[in-house]
Amino acid sequence: MTRRVHRLWLSPAAAIVAVMGLIALAPPDSIAVGTLLSKGRPVTASSSYGGRPPRAANDGSLSTYWMAAGRTAPQRWTVDLGSSKSIGRVIVDWRKADCLRCSYQILGSNDRSDWTLLADRRADATTGRTSDQVSGAYRFVRLKVLTTPGRARIYEVRVYAAASVTPTPAPTLIVADHYVAKNGDDLSGDGSAGSPWRTVQKAADSVAAGEVVAVGAGVYDERVTIPVRAGGTAARPTQFIAGDAVVVRRGFVVNADYTSLTGFEVTPGAAFTGDPDADLHRGQVQVNGSHDTFAGFTIHDTPGSGFVVNDDRTHTTIRDFTIRRVGSSGIVTATSNAGGADHTTILNGTIAHHRGWSGIQLTGDYNVVDTVTIVGGPSGTSAGGIDGDGIRVNYSTGSVIRNTVIRDLWEWYNNSQHTDCIQMWASVRDLLIDRCTLGTWEPGPTSAERGGLAQEIGPSQIIMCGTVKPNSHVDFTLQNSLLLGQGGSSASIVTAKDSGATIAVRLLNNTFWSSSPLLDAADSALLRNNIFRCFYLDPAGKSGVDSDYNVFCWLPSERQNALPASEGPHSLGRTYGTRVDPLALFVNPDVSAATGYGRTADFRLRPMSPVEGRADRVSAPPYDITGSGRSDPPDIGAYD
Repeated sequence: MTRRVHRLWLSPAAAIVAVMGLIALAPPDSIAVGTLLSKGRPVTASSSYGGRPPRAANDGSLSTYWMAAGRTAPQRWTVDLGSSKSIGRVIVDWRKADCLRCSYQILGSNDRSDWTLLADRRADATTGRTSDQVSGAYRFVRLKVLTTPGRARIYEVRVYAAASVTPTPAPTLIVADHYVAKNGDDLSGDGSAGSPWRTVQKAADSVAAGEVVAVGAGVYDERVTIPVRAGGTAARPTQFIAGDAVVVRRGFVVNADYTSLTGFEVTPGAAFTGDPDADLHRGQVQVNGSHDTFAGFTIHDTPGSGFVVNDDRTHTTIRDFTIRRVGSSGIVTATSNAGGADHTTILNGTIAHHRGWSGIQLTGDYNVVDTVTIVGGPSGTSAGGIDGDGIRVNYSTGSVIRNTVIRDLWEWYNNSQHTDCIQMWASVRDLLIDRCTLGTWEPGPTSAERGGLAQEIGPSQIIMCGTVKPNSHVDFTLQNSLLLGQGGSSASIVTAKDSGATIAVRLLNNTFWSSSPLLDAADSALLRNNIFRCFYLDPAGKSGVDSDYNVFCWLPSERQNALPASEGPHSLGRTYGTRVDPLALFVNPDVSAATGYGRTADFRLRPMSPVEGRADRVSAPPYDITGSGRSDPPDIGAYD
């Protein structure tokens, strides 16, 4: 007898949407575990803007969204489930560019007046897709957005059932060649929708190139190895698609090329050593193939690194991810110091409170980090000398860090640690850092709060080139970026090198609301169209420094200082007496607690700002920090 197979190749983006319909609804008189309860139900919100109504956040589409009318918080979105139902999980798809600075709570009620707190994300905001386990029986479920840098914007809220009234039949799945379910059987099952396998490993061992595997809800206590022979092709990759609430506790080892995995949660992970240094290259997801894609992953509370891409692997894509509290680094693109993976794309995600050397170790050529938030470093006094940097770039050519936020990297450091947003010390050529927000004004904890450990306001440095190894070369361009830091121990840029090393720096259209760059070790430096909170001290008038069309605001403590005579004639605020008032420059440069220490400060330029149209056309990028095209003539600073 020939088994009918329902096959349809899905792009990774389409797979996230299609997987919502993988599990059929139970009969009307029962509610199965994992049943989606909220789709299409009546909703209300505290406000809405334009054509972005509240119902757009539970219509089942990731192409529509609800937007609040104002930029104030809190904002509330509430769904009516029709009657009191036992709920188990709430999954939210946020607007990527906004929610990296959002915090929220989930509440439940049966009368819309007495609310119970179900999940609290005030201190651990994440990006992309968030998933919260909840419990209790409620008719109304509310998402309360507590902080937001702009209008609250949510693509989809999904509330799932936690308990069943009647036994749950085997799930009916579609759009796949093979199926895995917790009520399946590896021995008697044939992998069909009616007779699924029980383990993901059985599917990995059985899948043929280009086939699709659908994995039903549940916790799978496995470390799944996908063999080389299972790899697909560029036209038809092999796919493993998770239904909602699928946990593979010990992660994956992917040896196959052209393989796509979508929507898995990994926790608590394989039993590694627990030493962040030793476990650096032990990935909860270990990538040994090329042209692989990982979408919609959540990895948290695990002992090793989140993702590790092996040396010499190419064209790996990791996107729409959340990595929290991993025992070492978040994502690593190398398994040796001088090796590296090439053409890796890391897109739309959050790395929070990693406990290793860095959030991302970016080794290899032509790698891209885009729209990523890295917040928090090693947690706990046992972290020892682990730095907890944001991104480390070494042995790399042509890589890009774009649209990325790195902040609040202190946690519990000791004297041996040196925490930077971006650090490099080996060969780095043609690195572009573009449209980023780096650093923070938030004060670190006191020595008493740190158990007597020395306080270090984080990050130590925002961009650190040092100490560059002998005979190595580092060159990078920083443009359209906002650098936040209190000065003193939090320098904006530091350069240092060993014998024979060279450093070249280009700073174009940035806003330095931090200390000025320390470029004394740079062999060449081009500074154009930047706004500096502090004055810029040219390192002894070095001939390799070319600085003009900049703006200086100065600090009262700098009255006795002077810019070098080599500063170009087009710069504004060349002396303390002619300094530019920041209140005349920016909409709201407040970096106090009122703005979350700069998180919601507004460094856009005021109308008729003194820097309007004053930038050097030749050096200015064609767009600003928001991605909007620059005017002609362009403005000075990150915002046009």
